[in-house]
Amino acid sequence: MKILIFFFFLKFNVVFPENIFFQSKCNSKCIFDLDRLDSENSKNFPSNCSTICAYLIIDGNSNLSEKELKIIFQNVKILYGSLKVYETNLKDLKFFAGMQKIECEFSTPIAIERNKEIIEIGMTNLTDTNCGIRIYDCEKLETLNIPNLKNFYITHPLSILPNVTVTLVSQSFCVTVQEMSNFISSDYYEIGRFIENFCPISDNLYLENQKVCEIQNFSVSNFDTSCSRIIGDVKVKNGDEPYVYKLRNFSWIYGSISIAHTNLEVIDFFDNLEYVVRSPNNIEITVEFNKNLVSAEFPSLKKAGKIYFLDNENFVIDPNLCFGVMNGLNITKVRGIRFEDDNCEVDTFVVIKKNEEMTEIGMTNFTDTNCGIGIERCEKLENLNMPNLKNFYISDTQSELPNINISVMPLQNFCVTVQEMSNFMSSDYCKVGVLIEKICPITDDVYIENQKVCEIQNFSMSNFDPSCSRIIGNIKVKNGDEEYVYKLRNVSWIFGSIFIAHTNLEVIDFFDNLEYVVFSDGSTGITVQYNKNLISGEFPKLKKSLDIHFSNNENFVFDETLCFGITNGLNVTEIRGIFFNGENCYTIVQKMLEGNTGPKLFDIFSILVFNDFPTTAKFDMTYMCVPAEAPPRHRITLVERDTVHVP
Repeated sequence: MKILIFFFFLKFNVVFPENIFFQSKCNSKCIFDLDRLDSENSKNFPSNCSTICAYLIIDGNSNLSEKELKIIFQNVKILYGSLKVYETNLKDLKFFAGMQKIECEFSTPIAIERNKEIIEIGMTNLTDTNCGIRIYDCEKLETLNIPNLKNFYITHPLSILPNVTVTLVSQSFCVTVQEMSNFISSDYYEIGRFIENFCPISDNLYLENQKVCEIQNFSVSNFDTSCSRIIGDVKVKNGDEPYVYKLRNFSWIYGSISIAHTNLEVIDFFDNLEYVVRSPNNIEITVEFNKNLVSAEFPSLKKAGKIYFLDNENFVIDPNLCFGVMNGLNITKVRGIRFEDDNCEVDTFVVIKKNEEMTEIGMTNFTDTNCGIGIERCEKLENLNMPNLKNFYISDTQSELPNINISVMPLQNFCVTVQEMSNFMSSDYCKVGVLIEKICPITDDVYIENQKVCEIQNFSMSNFDPSCSRIIGNIKVKNGDEEYVYKLRNVSWIFGSIFIAHTNLEVIDFFDNLEYVVFSDGSTGITVQYNKNLISGEFPKLKKSLDIHFSNNENFVFDETLCFGITNGLNVTEIRGIFFNGENCYTIVQKMLEGNTGPKLFDIFSILVFNDFPTTAKFDMTYMCVPAEAPPRHRITLVERDTVHVP
């Protein structure tokens, strides 16, 4: 979505060109350009189209009956955009019975919220989506009845994996074993939060030719080996050792596994076990107090919750358990593995640790990696000497972004070259890590990518050489510097910080080419404060920065584009946190969405409230809010991310 914003002191006008995403997906006659569907505008809905494009909202003000909605959507099979149904009295969504595919423009969940009368969803023909499904506060909801939804997908390698989350529904709510199997077996589905009830099954239920058995009180000795999928908790205890061979046929466990107080030496009987799912916040495989146990194997495991090995005194830690097992092209998801008190490092690092005599790394031809690099307790290290490492990448959608972490103290002589830092930070797939905050000395004539690098100890705006594009040092703009700020238009990199204070500036519009503010000697990358006439600020190409603070600029107009960052082409934007008068963007946007404080955004604005970067835009501009306190991106525990259309 391309958004042009023109500011006029007390008001601003917004021009919305045609939606590029919609243009690429739908005939112009099949685009519904109003967010909320209601009785007044329903006559304009493209009901004759089988494929429609819309940011579709059905709410308590829609004033449309289920019968009317059924007529409106009777021909619709594919929806591109988003879908939200909230605060209605609808009993189900069967009027979407013909819907086969929903593709969200952003990482938007299909939101079904606060519908007090809804009993089931009933989208029986829905098969494909890249959206998650969030069901919240629907107190009478008893079933999903989405039996064919199994083809989850993503539209970009950095897209958030879809999930189905169900909270605050009827106590009798249940999900069928077919639905859960469909969800979990998708390579591109993330385990969501669910009410932990399975609907009752028949005595002869088979899924994919595998017999499903519900077992209340599991006994290995009495276990029926024809059962491949188990609803219930599998417990192996002392005395069960002769019978564990019966478990070789297991493929799914909708519950948990506990192996405790046995005399087993090896766990090698889960040959076909692929999925252990049901309680994403709980421990799903526990192996403890097995005094003779020396090793364990889960060779086919694809998805599970947490796996704990505790108090197995002779157990040998197996790295294969730590990193999961890739099976063909399937994506392995193991939420967390713990050995005694140690967590597995699932996201692999190149680790350089406890090398007391090392003075440099010296991997001069090293260019490509999907690993982070962790350097620790190498107290004589003075430099990296990795001048060509620049091609960072990720190998699958669940990978942590690589970063460079040097947590070694003291390293009084250690420094990073400006070339190395530029290589690291300019990669879309390298996240800002922890580095010793010192750049190695440079010569007088250093150019990187034809841009002149200048080291400035005591910055003066009036004396600044505008031929410098990359600055090592802190830029300070103060009262009296207003007439010289044009000199900053050529600056693309600042290895330091920006401080703009006590000026008479009305607009910050002179950082036309600024892309990176990194390697700050403090916690704030950009500080703008006490500028009494300032009304707006622009950083149109900014890609990576530390915190950005706007404070005590009494006439400053809150600008949502600063709050959400700007992606440039296919580059990934990372801004750690943006604050207005002490409140971060996340808090401000939350208040706006709740209707408490803050300006009213236009309906058409798509506000992406993310718990952490990154996202990649396939369109001209995306707005992204990144709270500073957000947890790391997608490690082991689920991080929810939502796209919200402001009503």
